Amino acid sequence: FLACHSSASEHFMWSVPRMGTLAKELGAARRLAVSSLQRHSLHEMPERELRERFERPTKDERRLDWRFIERDLIGSGIMRKESRGLGYAYVLADAEAAVRKV
Repeated sequence: FLACHSSASEHFMWSVPRMGTLAKELGAARRLAVSSLQRHSLHEMPERELRERFERPTKDERRLDWRFIERDLIGSGIMRKESRGLGYAYVLADAEAAVRKV
């Protein structure tokens, strides 16, 4: 962790180790979620099905937990979680905005 103060202005510059890796993995998770939701009719998918896509083993191991990814996607307005009968479904909030945010 490194902080640097600029004497010319009142700005600080931060350097956090592994932040680039975190951003890269989060971007990949967002792209996977958006593409999965866009392929389904009405841009919605059961909670269990979308979660299982992230928990499948892949050649490059994902280090992010599904709950972290879910909070990021809902918090950024990319998707919503809605109650559907016996469970929940994820719905793509705004397809065009989701593509721009990813």
